[in-house]
Amino acid sequence: MPNPNPSETHPKAATRIFQLLGHVNDMWSIGALLNDDLPDAERIQAFSKEVILPSYFDAIELAKSAEVTNLIHDLGDPEIFFADIAHTKLGRWDQLQTVGGKEWAELKDANEQILPLVYKFQAENNTSI
Repeated sequence: MPNPNPSETHPKAATRIFQLLGHVNDMWSIGALLNDDLPDAERIQAFSKEVILPSYFDAIELAKSAEVTNLIHDLGDPEIFFADIAHTKLGRWDQLQTVGGKEWAELKDANEQILPLVYKFQAENNTSI
């Protein structure tokens, strides 16, 4: 049965995948944050080919095998999906086209307000969520 109040539930699967792959998309640059040394273009391309793109296509294949066609539609074409990730990095909210990208942008401010509360709860209760 469909939820009569979809805004009162968890983010869509496409939004979660969008956020996850947005982080994966940046993983190649972590070394630069640690030692100010960017990998060469060849290594960045290899990471994209061997990690980022297969992760996207794995999500598509999982959705197909589970017959979740709306997720496939919501993720969108790979060019548009990754263009949306770039748009979020540049703050171009009005250029987002995918369902996941648009919902991520809608939830961004709320998430930024909630996250410090999660950290505070964890610290006060010596726990992790």
